[in-house]
Amino acid sequence: MLDRLHGVQFSSYEKGRVERAFQTLQDRLVKALRLARINTIETANAWLPTYLIKHNARFARLAADSANAHRAFDGDARDLARVCAHHYARVLSKTLTCQFKGRMLVVLTKPDQPRYALRGQAVKILEHLDGELELLWGTEALPFKTFERHQHLSATRVADDKMINARVDEVLTKEAARLRKLKEQVASHNASTKSPQTKGMGVVALRAHRAPAPAVDN
Repeated sequence: MLDRLHGVQFSSYEKGRVERAFQTLQDRLVKALRLARINTIETANAWLPTYLIKHNARFARLAADSANAHRAFDGDARDLARVCAHHYARVLSKTLTCQFKGRMLVVLTKPDQPRYALRGQAVKILEHLDGELELLWGTEALPFKTFERHQHLSATRVADDKMINARVDEVLTKEAARLRKLKEQVASHNASTKSPQTKGMGVVALRAHRAPAPAVDN
């Protein structure tokens, strides 16, 4: 039963049970906007205070104890910003890096403080409401640097057609020179291995070992 109470209600039976328990429709505001023929944000914002008065008059209940139960926040503005930020769990690699939404966060260390103890440690990435990122190891804010994925490629100069053609011509020229030099080396090697005394010996040897013609009976 607990999993049904705390889970998302999909079926009409489950949705009806929740509506009866709270004595209010889950999507009452949406239906009220439709009945009022409101289809713009500006009109909805102007109409909302009127709707809230009617809604609270119907569903509001007085508290059993009128004493204010709110407590003052004893932290500073930074602590409050961390509470309101989105928290993401990560684990640092051996190189003290972790990835977040296509970016890589690299922990900055000093030469005399390599921070080897951070390897494999669980950290939290805080994404503040203004987009600022913060990396926490426990309560310690770690200094880090953010790199976009494949950032080294974005800094590469874009080549135009002339640059590409010049580069291709350079490669072809070097390849032709290499093949020409290789051909000369092969020809020189063949010439040095054949002396005047050995020229034609292969042909003579083949003639000497030629099989005799078969005899013909008269």
